Amino acid sequence: MASAIETISNLSSVKVLADHQRLQLMQDLGKACQEWGFFMVVNHGIPEALIEATTAVVDEFFDLPEAEKMEYQTKHVIRPHQIWNQL
Repeated sequence: MASAIETISNLSSVKVLADHQRLQLMQDLGKACQEWGFFMVVNHGIPEALIEATTAVVDEFFDLPEAEKMEYQTKHVIRPHQIWNQL
């Protein structure tokens, strides 16, 4: 395993990639998931303020006591709109 996470690609131009470039990008993302378990998307155009606000709300939710989080649990594992599911 590599000692540092490498930059895969600048995703700001993904819409104009040729088919072979998109295939390579998908392979690179798959490899990142297999080797690291995650990847980070950059140059996506989402304002930093929105990201910070969303992160704050997510942190607030996961800091709730387990019993309170369970109030939001859905009974169905596969559902188009769910807030929380303890798998």
